[in-house]
Amino acid sequence: MEQFGLIKALQADCANKDWRFVSGDRWHRNAEITKQGGLDVGEIVMTAFMSNAQPRFVNSVIDRITYSAEIMLGRKFDEIGDTSSLDETFIQKYERRLEELAKLMATFLASFACEHRLTIQSSTFQFYLNQYDENLDFCGGNVTFIDEDFRVVE
Repeated sequence: MEQFGLIKALQADCANKDWRFVSGDRWHRNAEITKQGGLDVGEIVMTAFMSNAQPRFVNSVIDRITYSAEIMLGRKFDEIGDTSSLDETFIQKYERRLEELAKLMATFLASFACEHRLTIQSSTFQFYLNQYDENLDFCGGNVTFIDEDFRVVE
């Protein structure tokens, strides 16, 4: 992964998986999801916002970057077409989407870190219900990656 290339790498991985990718602050993510519209049954949406990047300098050269990002995976419909709605109970949401999203998030993060030679320093998952104007259910939260094996692009 290139220096400071976390968002670009997440976006490319989503494209390879046919997942929607939306980045930016909460307002921009909502606007983009609403603008794109047309969510399909079973379609995954990833939202990502890089909170900060902390480069470590040794002799004026970056030798390590620690990234903190909010990364979430969400879904409007489960695989059989049940729609996320305000009328569902938490248990219904959990059984229809959230448990699967938590497992998918853990698998994705492990694979992403391995593929890009990152170390996951910490992660915290939460469930976010009926998010954005489209009422998507999400699993995600803050993830901290350490990159000590990046490519310098000049």
